[in-house]
Amino acid sequence: MKNVFFYALLLSAFLATSCGSTKKSRTDDDFYDFNKQEPTIEEPTTTETTNDYDVAADGTYTKPSNVSSRFETVEIVRGAIDYDAKYFIILGSFANENNANRLVGTLAKQGFAPNILKADNGMYRVSGYYFNDEKAARMEVDAIRAKYPEYDDLWLLIKK
Repeated sequence: MKNVFFYALLLSAFLATSCGSTKKSRTDDDFYDFNKQEPTIEEPTTTETTNDYDVAADGTYTKPSNVSSRFETVEIVRGAIDYDAKYFIILGSFANENNANRLVGTLAKQGFAPNILKADNGMYRVSGYYFNDEKAARMEVDAIRAKYPEYDDLWLLIKK
């Protein structure tokens, strides 16, 4: 009986001391550094921009849309490409070359001039078209998006 009483007393003492916190509670002042300087707001600077608008045959103005682009070093795997071409409209990226070849077949049936490029990271990029002029490439992006909504996630590869 004495052992049971002793263990019960020991257990209650342990529980009573373990419920208390020895850590200092935090306040909002602990999270704010009063010595920190507030950032200053700078006035925006104006820069002169040029309009890259083209005039269409019907007199309307068109401007290339924004499209994501990436600089990469690539090698040609399949297709006849002008080696001076710098801008490639990428319609698909694959880790497996067979998947890239399947997309090339689909794109050829749709009237594209598809090529396969291999990036340094091992990915196979399927290009629908290539250009030497960035503006022309961006204008073609708009045309592809308008005609083929299934390729709305295309992007522009800029060869290093």
